Amino acid sequence: MRALLDDLVEHGRLDLEKESESWFDATKSLKDVLGSLNEIIESSHAVITHDELPTICASPVRFSRLLQNLIGNAIKYVAPGVAPRIHVSTEITPAEWIFSVADNGIGIDPRYHGRIFEPFKRLHNASQYAGTGMGLAICKKIVQGFGGELKVESALKQGSTFVFGIKRAWEEV
Repeated sequence: MRALLDDLVEHGRLDLEKESESWFDATKSLKDVLGSLNEIIESSHAVITHDELPTICASPVRFSRLLQNLIGNAIKYVAPGVAPRIHVSTEITPAEWIFSVADNGIGIDPRYHGRIFEPFKRLHNASQYAGTGMGLAICKKIVQGFGGELKVESALKQGSTFVFGIKRAWEEV
C-alpha cells in the first residue's frame, strides 16, 4: 500500500512540479542506477550492457527514475529460470536523443502496447509479478516532460524494447 501511495503522489507531482534541468552525463546516471539496483541485478544474474550515452540536458533525477523503472521491469519480467539480458543504447538525431532499453523478457502482446502505459493497467496479477501498475505510467509522464514519447516494440516470448526520446537542447555546455 505504501508503494502505491508513493507512486500516486509521484505521478500527480509530475504534472505540477517542473524539475530543474541541467547538463549531465547519461552514462554516469545509468551507472548510478545500476549501483542502486545492484542487489536485484546480482540475485537475478542479470547481464546489463550499454553503449556510451551522451551528455544531455534534462532533469537528472527524473532521467534516473525513468531508467530505474525500465531496467527494473526488464529484470522482473523474465521467464522463470532465465537470466535477464538488458542493453541500453542511444541514437542522436537533429531534434532528439533516442534511447532504447532492450531485454530478453517475456514480451508483450502487441494488442496491449497502449494499455501498459495507463495508470493501474497490469497484464499480470500481483502474485505473478509484484508492482503497483504505476511504473510505466510514471515513465510516460517523465518522457512527455522531456518533450518526447515513450513506445514499446515487443511480441510475446520475444523480449521488449522500450524506446523514448528526449528533446535536444541546441547548445551543450
